[in-house]
Amino acid sequence: MTKLALVVFSLSILAFAESPELGVKESIAMADEKIEYPEVLLEDVVKEFDYLIGRIGHHAIMVGDEVYIQPHVYLSFHLIQMRAAGWKDTDFDQIAAVSGASALFAYEHGTFDPKYAHHLIGMDERITEATGFGYEWVRFSDIDEAWVIIKESVDSGRSVKGWFWENIMFAGYQDADKPEDRKVFAISDGPETFAEWWSWEKFDKEYIKLVTGWGATGLGRYTERVPTKPANAVALRVIKDLVEWSTNPPEQILKKYPKATFGIAGIELYAKNCADMEKFEDFGSCHDINPQWHIRNSSSVYLKRVSEAKVFPEKVNVHILKAADEYKNAYVYWKQFYNHLSYGGGEGWGKIAEHRIAGADGISKALEHEKLALAEFKTILDMEDIAEIEQERDQKTVIDNMDIYHIIDPMVEGVRIILTQKGEKYSPAYIQGISKIAFQVAGICPCAPTCGSAMGPEDLLKTLGYEYEHLPLSGDGIEPDKEVHKVVARIKDEIRAGNPVLVWHAFTNAEWDMVYGFDEEKKQFLGRGSYAGNDKEYAAADETRMSKCGHICDPMGVIIIGKKTGEFDPRKAELTALRWAVDHSSSIRGKDQLGGDKWVFLEGLMAYDRWSNDFKNPEKKRGTGDSYCYGIFKSTHRSASDFLKEIAPNYPEASEHLNKAAEYFKAEADILDSGADLLWWNAPEGPDPERNAKASELLGKARDNYASGIQEIEKALEVINKLN
Repeated sequence: MTKLALVVFSLSILAFAESPELGVKESIAMADEKIEYPEVLLEDVVKEFDYLIGRIGHHAIMVGDEVYIQPHVYLSFHLIQMRAAGWKDTDFDQIAAVSGASALFAYEHGTFDPKYAHHLIGMDERITEATGFGYEWVRFSDIDEAWVIIKESVDSGRSVKGWFWENIMFAGYQDADKPEDRKVFAISDGPETFAEWWSWEKFDKEYIKLVTGWGATGLGRYTERVPTKPANAVALRVIKDLVEWSTNPPEQILKKYPKATFGIAGIELYAKNCADMEKFEDFGSCHDINPQWHIRNSSSVYLKRVSEAKVFPEKVNVHILKAADEYKNAYVYWKQFYNHLSYGGGEGWGKIAEHRIAGADGISKALEHEKLALAEFKTILDMEDIAEIEQERDQKTVIDNMDIYHIIDPMVEGVRIILTQKGEKYSPAYIQGISKIAFQVAGICPCAPTCGSAMGPEDLLKTLGYEYEHLPLSGDGIEPDKEVHKVVARIKDEIRAGNPVLVWHAFTNAEWDMVYGFDEEKKQFLGRGSYAGNDKEYAAADETRMSKCGHICDPMGVIIIGKKTGEFDPRKAELTALRWAVDHSSSIRGKDQLGGDKWVFLEGLMAYDRWSNDFKNPEKKRGTGDSYCYGIFKSTHRSASDFLKEIAPNYPEASEHLNKAAEYFKAEADILDSGADLLWWNAPEGPDPERNAKASELLGKARDNYASGIQEIEKALEVINKLN
């Protein structure tokens, strides 16, 4: 019996107990009534399909201002899956180029096979290497196994792609008591374009029996964000494939299509046959070529982006830009052919000499520009220093598209950025909240935010279910001078593999910094500082500095984040953080934490009181601890407000208290924000009696809002505990 059916049966027994006139048969009948299952639909997938394809109304895809007719549907649907998974800036042009599809041409008259030659070049792996979009194919043997894959995938927020007349995607399902009453939501483009619910019968007849007969029983889906290859390595592979495959396509394709003609020779033969009215009474394009008209434009767009990104020296970029222009011209002439002899032409035009000649002329002129583009690439590959360009890829590596620090934070914002690069979608405030840092007040001294009792990166990673390595470079049994070079080399290996790392004091002399690039020639690392420059890049940490004790040889050392191997329990983490916030508000920590009776550490309200009272002394000078802690707490406590608002819907019984607490923490942060001229780095160091009095008053008001926020959290926990 399902969980929902069990609930219905229990309710029926309860109804029988409360209503003696209701007989046992009637109560059992109530339990056996058909249960209505909800439709589960990935609306973001449907929206992406509608935006890219559905709104056109036929077999095509929107790419910027262009409409590509008869596109490679495998790539179209891959793009939809990528967009839905968070790759919002990726477009068809990019994946057409990096997948290798834009480097391939095949022609064999009278057969449909060459159209799908690109399926054999390993497009999934190539797209993964370029974009980090991990992918897998899951096999099934019958309709029941296919259903399990679809249901499990959709429940985890992922659509699945399958083989079809072109391709098909499943983005929803509706369960039922009986299998024959189930439904799936199917999306397709080519030959028909649709997004609709299919009955179990139609699912079996239109899809399962079809692909089973073909031996194509697999469903493709996103797995996880993985490290990417450097942009220059990806671009160089695209260039080499365009040159190599123009005369010599991959061996597996030659074996699959032994009668087909490939590359330049294939395009020449295609133009010749198009013009031969005597041998070929009718002529057009559909399945006997691997189409080029739209992906020539994709090559042009991609190459211009490579040039603008300057991933190669300028002398290389000049040739790349010229090649991009030639591919744009080739696209224009492929469209000439298309407008006369493909879907762009009128019915029967393939038998009319005027259109045949115009079509053949378009192919021939497109080929001229293709050859000019290839000549530019050959110039690049023939450069004497091309080996240096390839070597530079290993000498200078930077991981692309790393997020900035959104929160001035001494510990865990770097963890969030690295997890974002791995595909996790936690908000900055949420990470601050579950790590407890959002609620911390400690000190007041410069080490207070770091030495407070909130989570460090390791505990946060454990909570989120991630493996990690901690590489300390000082401590018992460790000789920094012998170990530091090994660790520096390890950092570079991780970056080459696409894995940013956390390094203690790499750039800012403050906290954990994120390192995601290096330059061997300059002996420098590239990354972001966790404080005092959270929105900018650094390239100032050289290997000498990274080797000094107090930087990566500090006991905290280096943290390398590995794979996710455990489960994350959001409710447990959220409630733990809330309970900690209440306990922390009245905490005192001493020598057991910091080593020595003189290091009595106040936290929460007592830390706030001490801070405010310190400024009642007119002779007090503003110290480093004042400014540093001020910057930390005004940022993290605003995160506390955002975190409480984010989780409030998860606890409807206590949401009123959580939202009130959020308002108090926001008010506290606003008050602190208004005191920059009193407490921030540019404030007078003092002594300044007038400034000190204002600072004391401001801190007192902020403290009162913090206290009120804690009280509302206590009330929320009381409600939650009663119901649990």
